[in-house]
Amino acid sequence: MTVSRASILRPTTATTQDNDVQPSRSASESPFEHVDSTVEWNLHAFSRSSSKGARLPDQHELFVWRLRGEWRLISATDKDRCLTSAERKRMRSYPTSAIGRRFAVARATVRFVLSHVLACAPEDIAIADLADDRIAVVNSRNGRSLAVDIGQSGIWIVIAASAGKLGVGLASPMAGDARSQSANDAQPWDEVFVRACQTSQQRAQRCEFVGEPDATSAVPRRDWHSLELPMPGAIRASVTTQQRIRVVQAFGWQS
Repeated sequence: MTVSRASILRPTTATTQDNDVQPSRSASESPFEHVDSTVEWNLHAFSRSSSKGARLPDQHELFVWRLRGEWRLISATDKDRCLTSAERKRMRSYPTSAIGRRFAVARATVRFVLSHVLACAPEDIAIADLADDRIAVVNSRNGRSLAVDIGQSGIWIVIAASAGKLGVGLASPMAGDARSQSANDAQPWDEVFVRACQTSQQRAQRCEFVGEPDATSAVPRRDWHSLELPMPGAIRASVTTQQRIRVVQAFGWQS
């Protein structure tokens, strides 16, 4: 598979109140990346998803939400509306409460934010579980669907949605990563980003979303585009899409 790299925006070391990292226009000299200044980044607080995210993504536009695996962004009422009884049972079946909570927060958040995107109640968002922890999402009332994927690493959850096939990959440094001791140098993390990018590519390839007729017919099957998402610390995140992303609506990148 060949991959055409879209915008690669390295996280800076500066943080805001919630350890949020803002996109930087500089990049390392790694052969894996370049900066595409044509990508328009619009950073929003997570709470703005109910207004700024209350529509379907346009062609060549990406919606992405970043949050911690905690309940503080979703009220108790919304939590009850955004989880099915089967999902609550599944949450309790995980080996640790932390893993179960992260699953439940991710699943509830998908319903919460997509209820605005698809203009329906959270209860109307039907989620089907696929292989490799992928999901298929549809508005059960009118059959409208959207390409959605979820990535998780540590306490962080990333949800992405677009008008075409996509995949999300998150990766953290492992003990064997070369030069991983230098946290202030961008290049030592190339190995981590490559793993994130490979994961997102593989998940995008297996995406079972079918959009509007002929919506992506002009896109060659082997033409994929990867975009790096700024993340805190040493975590690297990649979204791969079957269309080049020109605009990003990023929720959770502002406090």
